[in-house]
Amino acid sequence: MIAQLARWRWIGLAACALLGLSVAGWTMREPVAQALRAHPYFVVNRVVIHGAEHGLTPDDLRSWIGLTDATTVWEASPGRVRERLEAHPYVAGATVRRQFPGTLEIVVRERRPLAIAVLDDLYYVDRGGVTFGPLRPADDRDLPLITGLDPHATDGTRNWMLRRALRLMRRSADAPALGRLSEIHIDPASGVVVFPVTPRVPVLLGWGSWPAKLARARRALDAWHGAGERLARLDTRFHNQVVATLRPPPAGPAGAAAADTAPKRRGRGLRA
Repeated sequence: MIAQLARWRWIGLAACALLGLSVAGWTMREPVAQALRAHPYFVVNRVVIHGAEHGLTPDDLRSWIGLTDATTVWEASPGRVRERLEAHPYVAGATVRRQFPGTLEIVVRERRPLAIAVLDDLYYVDRGGVTFGPLRPADDRDLPLITGLDPHATDGTRNWMLRRALRLMRRSADAPALGRLSEIHIDPASGVVVFPVTPRVPVLLGWGSWPAKLARARRALDAWHGAGERLARLDTRFHNQVVATLRPPPAGPAGAAAADTAPKRRGRGLRA
């Protein structure tokens, strides 16, 4: 009987001790967890960045993330860092992986500019018609310009117009069109005007039927080969014809020589 009572006493003492330890652990959990989160062992001391190759550098992104010498991997959670990266105007998407004790591995997908939109400032345009920027002093500007856009238009309207302009750029690059364009101007009244890189003659396309109009403009430019500097504008909006507006010839012998280089007959659908 005495032995049985002693055994129950020890069981009770063990239960009380276990309960006390549980209470102490529960009470101390927050201070212990906080101490672990702030421990220098978990400070981010290495950030590996892949994919920053064109408009961005790894240093740009490290600065954008905003890590300090005391930031730990607990504070730099993958979700939080990814959200911050994707807020950068030049970043289309990002993945973040955390490696203990102090490494972040980041892969970014940059937006690739295809053109520059002239709005209240200069902005890049990606393949989806999304604008991003504004351009920084060191950014590349050797891209076609898209002008005439209303900076106060809704995002949906502007995006639709930019996607149409990009599609026109692609069509123009295909033979037998005009080749690379230096500018696409969008005029709400008369439609689209394009400026080939060479010759830099404004070509008025208007709206719609762009492949046929580009082909007509190409034939007209070929007809004026060698005398393209005399062209002030080509208008392709009329059915099966191109109306050419000429610059006034210079006075004197130079003007007569320039007139001699003009086409002697009108090509199909070409009126000067």
